Amino acid sequence: MVAMLLAGCATAQNTPAQDYVWEMGRNCNAAGITMTKVDPDGRYYLSGANVTSFSAFTDCMQEQQRKHPYQEWLSANRRQAPPTPGAPAAPTPSAPAGGPAPRGSTM
Repeated sequence: MVAMLLAGCATAQNTPAQDYVWEMGRNCNAAGITMTKVDPDGRYYLSGANVTSFSAFTDCMQEQQRKHPYQEWLSANRRQAPPTPGAPAAPTPSAPAGGPAPRGSTM
């Protein structure tokens, strides 16, 4: 039983894309908006009471990604991108629960 729990923890490590998106998102906190999840490919999900405010968050994410490009961030953090061929190059937002999809972001 303990071995299964330890094995589960070992597989729960974030991908570099997830770590990057979480780090960029910390700089974009806006009133009432929360990043709730980041997929392994970097797609992120937002939640909030004021749906019209999602653009402020996604605009901030685009600015953060422009200032801190993904490949530079990887090098600075001595991380390697996953060797999965065909993986998306840019983390993007997904539709929040109960609201329209925010605008896409690029790295």
